[in-house]
Amino acid sequence: MHEVLISSLFSLSFIYGLAYVFVPITRVGAPFAAVTILLLFIWAAETDPGIRLLPPTYETPWLWVHVIFGKLFLGCCLVATSLGVWLITPLKRFVRSARYMWVPQQLERQVWIWLSLAFLFHSVMLIAGAVWAQDAWGRYWDWDPLETWAFITWLCMALTLHMRSVYPLGPRTLSLLAMGVFVLAFLTFFGVPFVSVNPHQGAV
Repeated sequence: MHEVLISSLFSLSFIYGLAYVFVPITRVGAPFAAVTILLLFIWAAETDPGIRLLPPTYETPWLWVHVIFGKLFLGCCLVATSLGVWLITPLKRFVRSARYMWVPQQLERQVWIWLSLAFLFHSVMLIAGAVWAQDAWGRYWDWDPLETWAFITWLCMALTLHMRSVYPLGPRTLSLLAMGVFVLAFLTFFGVPFVSVNPHQGAV
């Protein structure tokens, strides 16, 4: 569990850092991202750093593809959600700095872009995971708890993006939906694998 949290801590920090540097509009969400990363750091510091050997089924390049795209997915979700938090917080009314004065429609579009990227990465993660499962256990899908919740997360993201394309949701509604997706994804990544008895347990 320790290495999972540490790797996620690094990947989330790296992805948000890239967004912060190269996409200035994402900087408004820095406080939320910082709090999320800090909580992960505190959690990781409380876990046992002991090294556990991985089973032979994890010795495949498909696992790397599966994990890397999972990290990219969660990182993009963090960026989208941090923007969404800024959109709905009343504190922005008291901020007068020019670098934070973004039109809500601009922020809403960024939420949609980052959520779309997250959906793409999550789709690749699921496909790579299915190929890995077929190679390791002789089946593409088994509906174990993690697979089920990962698919539910994917469906929620697909529904959110579809609703945004079909209906005029508005910045606030899209932000709330993005936040819901992030919470669901966070629980799927850091909750389900550590409480369920299945091949994924403790090794996202």
